[in-house]
Amino acid sequence: MSRKQEEMKKVGKAQVIILSTFAVVVTALMVFGCYGCSYHPIDPPTQEEAVSIVQRIKDTDWELDEAGEVTTIEELGRKLKRIEILSTGVEGVSIDASLCYENSMPREGELLFLEDSGFTLSEGGFPLNVTIVFSNSKDGNNETLTLKGNDSNTYLYYLKR
Repeated sequence: MSRKQEEMKKVGKAQVIILSTFAVVVTALMVFGCYGCSYHPIDPPTQEEAVSIVQRIKDTDWELDEAGEVTTIEELGRKLKRIEILSTGVEGVSIDASLCYENSMPREGELLFLEDSGFTLSEGGFPLNVTIVFSNSKDGNNETLTLKGNDSNTYLYYLKR
């Protein structure tokens, strides 16, 4: 082999090493970067924020956004299609709700505020192991209720009807 061919061979190996390293770095950023983007810790609202949220969502109806892959969480036991927030309840503690599961009659429930953990749902007097967060879109045009399964760490999104 001539000297030029040997140099080309060495450059080829160096390029393969550089490209391989680049591919590993890009793959690692994609895998771990997505986790960082999708993880949003839920901070419980203060008492004042909770009262404001309850006032905003009184007499509203929320429907499951089925556009995503996940349409149920194990903490609920079955698919919760709709949540209707009523205007009655215990002042500062809970507000009544109607929970509409798939292929079932609506059930009585409550949206409860617990100072340490935020909002949760109860059904028939028994708290469900979920956390609820109310949020507005950045443009202020859409409102969302997000249910998070506390054990499964799965999210469901409900859009205002």
